[in-house]
Amino acid sequence: LKKGNTKISVSSDSQGLMFDAFVLTTAKTEPKGIHIFAGEKPVTPSGLAVKESGKGLVRLQWKAISDPKIQYVNIYSSNKATIRHSQRNRIASVPANETNWLDWGLAPGRMNFYIITTVDWDGRESKPTKIIKAIP
Repeated sequence: LKKGNTKISVSSDSQGLMFDAFVLTTAKTEPKGIHIFAGEKPVTPSGLAVKESGKGLVRLQWKAISDPKIQYVNIYSSNKATIRHSQRNRIASVPANETNWLDWGLAPGRMNFYIITTVDWDGRESKPTKIIKAIP
């Protein structure tokens, strides 16, 4: 920055704006004592269950998430019981206030396995739920 007064403005788009850290220093100083705190992973969702299945569909449900730091819920599916929460297995991301989701267009009679996770506003993902299975 040049010597003298400097105006700095910060604006946000429609999604809002969050700062992890904002530091201004003189040219010859190095910020001290600033630590990026990763924090704890979000809480794992609970109550994952099959609400309905058959005719090529499976409706999943889970308990409402009350933590305001949770942005959305990731839903994962696989035809293997060793399902992992990976991009390859993610079939949906729904807003945190949702408590169910419909997986449709499935092959009837074929076993499907599901897990869900929560993701907070900092992008941290929880540990997955226990695996549940369903036959559409």
